[in-house]
Amino acid sequence: MQWCLPKLQSCPRAVEVRRQKSEKEAHSNKRKGKSEELSEMTAKKRKVERDIDLLVRRADDKFDDAEKHESYKTTHELVVQRHTLHKEAKAKKSGLQELSASTQALKGELATL
Repeated sequence: MQWCLPKLQSCPRAVEVRRQKSEKEAHSNKRKGKSEELSEMTAKKRKVERDIDLLVRRADDKFDDAEKHESYKTTHELVVQRHTLHKEAKAKKSGLQELSASTQALKGELATL
């Protein structure tokens, strides 16, 4: 079988088949990499959404606690904490929008592959 190897390497058809096989493999690896990246981004997006929901829920709890207290100082501290939590949630929402845009772009790339 080894005596046939040089002939196969010089055969244009065999060279073409090997080239096509390597192109298909590279394309498949690229698509697989993009798919993995998309699934990671989707998981990250879900985590950020959960974090935002948690921050908003905690902020609402702070406001509810502030309504229960009669002390101005305690009420003021709780309202400030609520405001801080809402700021964090707002910052995460802008990051979430960027992540959503990146996810959509990656989905578009995958559709063209």
